[in-house]
Amino acid sequence: MHAFADSAAPDAIKPPFDSKLVLDLYAEGDQIYLCVLESGIYRWQWQAPDAKLFDKSASLQVSYHGAGPSWKYKDGSGVTAEVIKKIDAPGSDAAPWLLLKAAKHNGNG
Repeated sequence: MHAFADSAAPDAIKPPFDSKLVLDLYAEGDQIYLCVLESGIYRWQWQAPDAKLFDKSASLQVSYHGAGPSWKYKDGSGVTAEVIKKIDAPGSDAAPWLLLKAAKHNGNG
């Protein structure tokens, strides 16, 4: 059993102590942005993640991460999360860091 509370996550988004690691995957993908015009000024507006998730060897895709945020496993099961807490990432050009909680799921995965 692994407790996430021992991880390097900042205190503001550290999971509850009794949280358990279920799956540890390697991700490769993109953050999708849309260029929008507001009051005569163009800016980037975040849209969604688009990532393939692989086993630890990074050779077999086992899951997909997309908008929602959501994850779909290779057996067809899935989970959609809700944001509990959001903080700015250390880099100004990076996506925010989130603490999430499962909001709904389907399947047995």
